[in-house]
Amino acid sequence: MKNFIRNCEGYTLIETLVAMALFLGVLIPLAVSIGNLMIEHSSDPVNRAFHLAVTEMNLVMKESDFSEKDSQQEGYLIQRKVARTGNLVEIEVVVSSLQNPEKKMIHLSKSFLSYQ
Repeated sequence: MKNFIRNCEGYTLIETLVAMALFLGVLIPLAVSIGNLMIEHSSDPVNRAFHLAVTEMNLVMKESDFSEKDSQQEGYLIQRKVARTGNLVEIEVVVSSLQNPEKKMIHLSKSFLSYQ
């Protein structure tokens, strides 16, 4: 019986765990990198639309231009809607693609008080 236990050849549990740790140490970062590359390319239009919406919102706030306006920029339709009730100003900026203008990509809204 003692000879049988001593003569068994193969991998020990420690060797198997070390091999798995090394394998996962390479596999996980590789999978994350590939996933990030795939996500970055698919979100470029949304990021650009968001940047345009924030820029439009900041422009309205800076210039105090509370008029409704539609404009086109870089293949996107930017719609600005403004509602005033007394001192309360509500601004909505909607960005959609020129190819599919009924589908909203970004919808930002902001309410603030204006004493001008």
